[in-house]
Amino acid sequence: MTYDELGDGIYLLRRRSVGVLIEHEAILVVGEPCRQLWPDGPRTRIVHQTPPRLRTDSPEEFGDCLLLGRVDDQVGAIARIRYAHTRPDYDPLFRNCEHFARFVVNGQPVSPQLWIAGVAIGAAWLVAKMTASARKAA
Repeated sequence: MTYDELGDGIYLLRRRSVGVLIEHEAILVVGEPCRQLWPDGPRTRIVHQTPPRLRTDSPEEFGDCLLLGRVDDQVGAIARIRYAHTRPDYDPLFRNCEHFARFVVNGQPVSPQLWIAGVAIGAAWLVAKMTASARKAA
């Protein structure tokens, strides 16, 4: 199935980044929503936040990925994509691909991968601290 075979709409995509465990999230825009955002452009575009800034690519440029679902609030998603273009710069902590994609989907700019990484780093630090304290006490 090609993206053009999907019905008009906005969809959440995920692609595993090459060589790392990090997954890259993006927004697929097909048909009428695409014409609303880019009147003279192609029928299908992928919008994603990547260094150094927000990008709009063709599906061929973006490559293979997993379709996670269709966005229910199409009008809101179009408005949020337009808003994101006013703040296009990438920031790994506050404006990464997940922040962008989740913001478009539901208005909440969150990054579960970043949160999980923070918890893992915090847990590793705590274990290291406890191990060091145990060694000093012994």
